Amino acid sequence: MADRSVSARWRALSLILIGLVAGTLLLTPAGAHIGTPSHLWKKHLKAKVTAQINKHLNKPTLISVPCGAWIATGSSNVSQTTNVCNVGGAGDDQFFQLPVPIPAAHQGNAVKVTGIEFCYNASRTPVLDAVFAGLTTNADGPGSPATFPVWDETDRNDRACRLHAMDTTLTPDDVLLFVIRVDFGGGGSMDIGRTTIRIERTGSTAPPLS
Repeated sequence: MADRSVSARWRALSLILIGLVAGTLLLTPAGAHIGTPSHLWKKHLKAKVTAQINKHLNKPTLISVPCGAWIATGSSNVSQTTNVCNVGGAGDDQFFQLPVPIPAAHQGNAVKVTGIEFCYNASRTPVLDAVFAGLTTNADGPGSPATFPVWDETDRNDRACRLHAMDTTLTPDDVLLFVIRVDFGGGGSMDIGRTTIRIERTGSTAPPLS
């Protein structure tokens, strides 16, 4: 069976080429020299096609993680319904962590994390009082978080999908962990929805066109 994704990419590239050729011909003044197909390609189209291909190669990838992947620590707990998770605990400073399931490389290129969007409902009694993203390097065995690309200790009593911007390039030795801290001192519980990670490939450029 043919690879439909490859066929779709070639169809898209063909449409780009047709559009660029048509645009070049329409914008060429009457009586102007168009030249041979080789001249048209090398002087007018090649750079434009390369730019369009690179634009598509560098579109961000979005990975949404369901709430059931969250892990409770200490005396906290996570329970899941159909499309939402409820987190609870006793007392202040209860931690919940989410291992971020992203590759350190994508199609031969290093991966850069540009943001994590976290959906929650803390409009009831609990307070979402901290959000962290810890980057751990495991070069010669388990390691501790070396850096924190996200460190936000703003108290929140709202309902939102909030984007935490990052600019972190991963190596094959890196592991990214997303952590929230919730204050249950006043009782109650908090709802968690999806968590979406935004990634881009670094150094993604089209091979030279002949």
